[in-house]
Amino acid sequence: MGLMSTFVKPNNGTAHPKQEQVLSAAAGCFVRYGYRRTTMSDIAVAAEVSRAALYLMYSSKEDVFRAVVTRLFATMLAEISEGMDAQAEPVEQLRFVFEVWCVRPFKAVQDAPDAADLFDNSRRLAADAWTKAEADFEAIITDILDRVIQGQHESGLSPAQVGRVLATAVPGFKESARSVAELQGQISDLIDLVLSGLRARAA
Repeated sequence: MGLMSTFVKPNNGTAHPKQEQVLSAAAGCFVRYGYRRTTMSDIAVAAEVSRAALYLMYSSKEDVFRAVVTRLFATMLAEISEGMDAQAEPVEQLRFVFEVWCVRPFKAVQDAPDAADLFDNSRRLAADAWTKAEADFEAIITDILDRVIQGQHESGLSPAQVGRVLATAVPGFKESARSVAELQGQISDLIDLVLSGLRARAA
């Protein structure tokens, strides 16, 4: 599943079907044109609703954007939680969660450069959603690491501390990676390094 399909598919949440239609259309506009160039008129046309109906649901483009980002994070985190059960080993689980969380957005920007504008603006315009999503993501990583360490972390960093290191280090790889394969390789190397160190400490 690509990030674009994550943007535009219904998230089976509590939103009204018409709101889901608007958010899916708006997400497509933001990815295609970037946040700055997208207008409420663009969103209304793409969603096949009138501007008046759109403004009844969302008072501004910023409100639409925040709703899109919130839905995107919720969908990604739900996929991570559900998909982890199919991964047998912690190393596979960590690779999977970072594939969904970091590699797909990286690929989306490569495929549609204007998508970078969406991600750049998400921290500024949807700060609360971003902060909550980061905390939820770190909690998932911490849970995986806790099972690796199995309570043997008294003499070193806690699973939460190691999880924060991983969660903050990996996004930086996107600045230097020139391809999806290179980013995946960097993430895999870091995961292997961290898990090897934790297992050695716990032995």
